[in-house]
Formats: sequence, structure tokens, C-alpha cells
Amino acid sequence: MAQLEDEELVSELERQRGKGRDDYPVRAMWNAVVFFPLTGHTTWKSYVRELERNRDLLAVCGFPVGCKAPAEWVMSRFLKKVKGLRVLVDDIIHRAIDVLGELLPDYCEHLGIDSQAFNSSAQKRWVFVPTPRHTIKFERGYRRRTAVERINGLFNELFGIKRMKVRG
Repeated sequence: MAQLEDEELVSELERQRGKGRDDYPVRAMWNAVVFFPLTGHTTWKSYVRELERNRDLLAVCGFPVGCKAPAEWVMSRFLKKVKGLRVLVDDIIHRAIDVLGELLPDYCEHLGIDSQAFNSSAQKRWVFVPTPRHTIKFERGYRRRTAVERINGLFNELFGIKRMKVRG
């Protein structure tokens, strides 16, 4: 599959727009939203400045030649519309995950999370692990945990998650 299955979402956004102003095509705006995490920008403001500067990125998103980049408030209003269609967005994500599962049969066979975002409420006592240390089973699990931390650290750097500002 070469693309997201997002036609239902784009059609609904176009239906909601109706015969209103069409300065920025819905498909191009949606593509700009999809490309946001891939550009390494951490705020919409910096991303909009990139769109203003980078005509090639505007073209890849699907904006017409000579079209101005959407202002920050335009992106903000569009994101509110997309958030209102959360069910459709979730369907797109789940279909993409299903396709990924078909392409990678072992996908999610082992699931690990990094606990950096969770505050611990543990008391300062000895907490005994269910698998005794210095066993092969413990070592195998510990290697998986460190692998998860390396991968999550890579994503944090690659997508700028630690620097990302989210409001509201």
C-alpha cells in the first residue's frame, strides 16, 4: 500500500466545508498535517514558517503552484475540524497498523514501553522482581528493556518529542 486510506476523512472535511472559501484545498491541508511529524518541527508555528520558506514542501503537500502557505490560524482551525472527526482518524490509523501487521508478521509479538512519562509512587522499600536476577530469563527480558529504551530514545530525537509543545 503506497498511501493512507484517508478518502473518507477528506470527503467528510470537504462536505463540511461546503461551498465556503477554498483558498487552501482540503487534501493539501490534510497532507500538510500528515507530513508535520516527518519534518522534525516541534511546533506548528515553526512548521508554517517552513511551509512559507519551502516551496517544494508546499508542492509535495498538494498546494497549487503560487499558493501562499497557510497561516498558523488556518492550520489551527483545520486541526480543530480534524479533531472533531477523531473516529475517522482512528480508523485510518488502525487500517495502517493492520497493513503493517500483514507486512511484518512478527509485528507487536513483544510489546515494551518506556516508563519515562510515568511518575512512580513506589515507596523506598526493596521491590523484588518476579524473575530472579542472574538467571537467563531475567537477562533476556533485561536486553529487551534496554532495546525498548534505545528505540524510544531514537524516536524522541528523530521526531523531537521531548521538545514538542502541546497546548490545550
